[in-house]
Amino acid sequence: MLLLLEIDDDIIEQLQCEFGIWVMNTSSLLCSFLGTKNGIGVPFNVNRTIGHITRWDFISQFKHPFGGLIIIDRYFFSNSDYRANLGQILEQLTKHNLSLPLHITILYQSNCVDNSFSNQALLYNDVSQVCSKIFSPGNFELTIIQVNQVNHTHDRRIITNYMFILSGNSFQYSTNNDPIKVKSKVRTHLTFHDTLTKETFEDVLNDLDYVRNIRSERGVHSMGANINRLVQGTL
Repeated sequence: MLLLLEIDDDIIEQLQCEFGIWVMNTSSLLCSFLGTKNGIGVPFNVNRTIGHITRWDFISQFKHPFGGLIIIDRYFFSNSDYRANLGQILEQLTKHNLSLPLHITILYQSNCVDNSFSNQALLYNDVSQVCSKIFSPGNFELTIIQVNQVNHTHDRRIITNYMFILSGNSFQYSTNNDPIKVKSKVRTHLTFHDTLTKETFEDVLNDLDYVRNIRSERGVHSMGANINRLVQGTL
């Protein structure tokens, strides 16, 4: 949902934080990534080659209100550096003063997990601690879902109400020792799409159907709230 209203910026901010939806007036639309990048429906591409992007904070230009976030990445928990990367993704993309709890769902593959996270309960507590550094207690609802095989897609995905982010390699760019700086040998490509076009919308719907019906996959184990607004119900 995108509401275009000719109202003051402070009222816009209040509505966005209260409902987790995008509210804009003419001037704020032009200042958003929809207006200042390639425009609605045209993806914004970033090649993360050595020396090109050196800090995670470049994604703050895509900060926007939303009520749900889904990460699909079979290797997301392949090492403990996920903490720095998840923390930066949440820090840079989300508005921290949302009135409603943000629904966070992470889907990963069982044989791509670091040995220290083989116990899902311990992993859930670890992820929850990362989220708690960004959001106040009660301001997020976390779910982690483990499956035997993520057959749906090779590319890693981050989905919000308004954005569809693809990575051909991973979202593990930083280390816990230096969570802002990107690993020097990382070479991959990020694509940022808005979800306001037919082509992107169909891709997003396919991903959401996959997550919505995840119980039909083999080896499904989930922990947490088991809800996400993006799939309109329980997981």
